[in-house]
Formats: sequence, structure tokens, C-alpha cells
Amino acid sequence: MVTGTVLSIAMLQAATQPLPDMRDQPPAQQDAAVARAPISRETAERRLDAILDSGIANRETVALLRELAERVDDPELAPLIRYNAGVIAMRTDSPESRSDAQELFREADRDATDPALRASARYNLAHTIIDAADSQSPPEQLESIADIDARIAAYRRAERAFRSTLDADPTHTQTAKNTERLRRRIQELRDKRDLLDQQQQTLDELADQLDELAEQQQRQADQNRARSRQNEENPEQADQDARQQQQGLSEQTEQAAQESRQARSPEETESAMQQARQAQSRAEQQLGQGQTDQASESQSEAAEQLRQAAQEARDAARQARGQQAQPGGDPQQGQQQPPSELDQPSENRDQTAQQPGQTEAPEPPEVDPIAEALIDKERRERAERMRYLQRTGRQRVERDW
Repeated sequence: MVTGTVLSIAMLQAATQPLPDMRDQPPAQQDAAVARAPISRETAERRLDAILDSGIANRETVALLRELAERVDDPELAPLIRYNAGVIAMRTDSPESRSDAQELFREADRDATDPALRASARYNLAHTIIDAADSQSPPEQLESIADIDARIAAYRRAERAFRSTLDADPTHTQTAKNTERLRRRIQELRDKRDLLDQQQQTLDELADQLDELAEQQQRQADQNRARSRQNEENPEQADQDARQQQQGLSEQTEQAAQESRQARSPEETESAMQQARQAQSRAEQQLGQGQTDQASESQSEAAEQLRQAAQEARDAARQARGQQAQPGGDPQQGQQQPPSELDQPSENRDQTAQQPGQTEAPEPPEVDPIAEALIDKERRERAERMRYLQRTGRQRVERDW
């Protein structure tokens, strides 16, 4: 059984007759020097020591260690070599190397007989899964439900890897701390997802409301345009009635604007609604002055701006669901990420109970039944208000006294 003292790279003993520095040899000579026949444990340890002492941490070094693990004739040393290759891959800091590290830690865990080595491989695997996920963007910068779901699924895999570490080594105190910290991260993401989901639903409902207001506004514009071409017996009364209808629609638009601000709608939605209100205000003034033609043009402009606001709200809802890429890319991409609050891998940790080749589907977040009931109630009340508006053209005032 491999003893715990050989788990750390730093604790491997130097060979009594170290191999020549492999960096000084051309690749062709290195390939020629590596025979395909099995090699003994003693020779493998000497070569492992030479590779590690070279200080080179890249995918070529990882490949050399992979080959060494395949050729050594000692089944207890091969997992240790793969584990060390995984540690080096962790340090290389590239998507390919992170993938290599996860595979190597899984292989080390699968083949090792030493519980300490298995625990170390599982511990480091958990860290590698977290690093691979957070390298895309920090969790606090996730802005879509789809991205949050994917990050939660990755954290769940890392959490299982941490838990499996304790199965191999119940005394691994760092694992228990990291598991709890990771659970807090997951809960924070779930809370953020709930907020985004509620915001997305609000934006969808707002878009439907704005489309309905746009249709009503366009109907008023068409009516006034047709009326301006007719000889009315009492045009002043007709203008007064039309102005009252416009005032009622303007009040509904202002109410929708308030809901839009509460929903933190994008600036494009707010801007379009502001322009719609300005056009509506002009239409009211023009109707009061008997300028029916000009009023119909202002009303058509207001209808167009309301349709634009609805489209912007609907696009924002799709973006919140992750169905639309954010324009301009992530300004933080490529910047160094802040240190993780999780305890860092200590040269001998990491892997999950999952076997190579298995895949895991993202776990759907749990839905709070109370929150879901409140959302359903708000949806029914909004639908009732819209039906009332369609029947009366007036905004219903909810009394709270």
C-alpha cells in the first residue's frame, strides 16, 4: 500500500542517480528514450522525480506522467503518478488542463488502494470542478437563469466530490468546511435565480400589457384620423370626448411605467415609455385645441413607442431566461478572479464518486410553494385588471382603506 508520506509532490525523495534534465533533450531523443516495454517501480520513481524536479508545468509534462503511469508495472504507483499529473494540470490554468485534471483525479481515485490517496484525489477534483465553472465568470456576475442553473449543477457535482472525500477519509476537516461554504454559494445562487425568475415573469406580463395599450392607442388614433375627415355636428364635444379617452389611456400608461420601474426594466424600455408619454401629452393638448389631425399623429407615435417598449421588455425577459446572448460580451472575461473563499487544494486532494464517462443532468432548483402561490395570485389579478380595462377603458383603483 502506498503510504501517506508520498502523497505530496514535495515529499518525494530525490533519486540517488537523477536522470539528465529532460528539457535539454530534443523531443525526438526524448521519444526514442521512452521504450514501450513496462518499467519497474524503481525506474518509474526516478523518472517521476526527474519530471517533477524539472519545474515544468504544462500539458507536455502531464502527457509524460500519463505515459509513465501506463507503463509502470506496479499497480500501486500508477495512481500516485496520475494524481501528481492531475496536480500539475490544475496549475496550468487552461480549460483543457482543467479537463485533464478532472480525468486524472478520477482515474487515481478509481485505481488507488490507499484511502488517503483516494481522499486527496476526490478533494482536488471538487476544487477543479469549481475552478472550471468559475473560470467562465464569477457567480455574482451570472445574469441569466440558464447560466445560474448550469453553475448550480456544477457546484452540486463538486459538493458530491467533497462528500465522497469524507467517505474515504472521515478525518478530512477541510472538506467539511468547504462543503458548508459551497452549500451557501448554492443557496445564494438559488435566491438569485428566484429573483430573476420573478423579474422575467413580470417583464413578460408588462410586455403583454404594453402591447394591449399600444392597440388601444392606435385605435384612438385611427378614430380621430377618420373623424377629422368628417363634418361633425358638434366637433367640440367630440374633441372633448376624445381627450377624455386619451387622458384615461395616458393614466394607464403611467401606471404601466411605474410597474416597469419597479420591475427594473432595461433602459430601452424606460426610454420608449417616456417618449410614449410625451406623445400622449401632446395629443391631449392638441385635442383640447381642436387639432384632430395633429392629435392622431401624436397618438400613432405613442402607439409605436408603446410597441417598442413591449418588445424591449420581452427581449429582457428572454435574456433573463438565457435565451439571448448579452450584447458586447462579458467585460470581466479574461481578468483574474478573486481568491475563492474555499480552502485551496493542498497538493493532495480531489475526485467524485462518479466514474469516468458518466454524465449528470442539472438538478432543477426547488420552487417555494408560497412564492409560487403569490405569483399565481398576482397573475390572476393582473388578468382581471386587463379585462376591466378592455371593458371600460378606465384604470381600476384598488382601495386600501
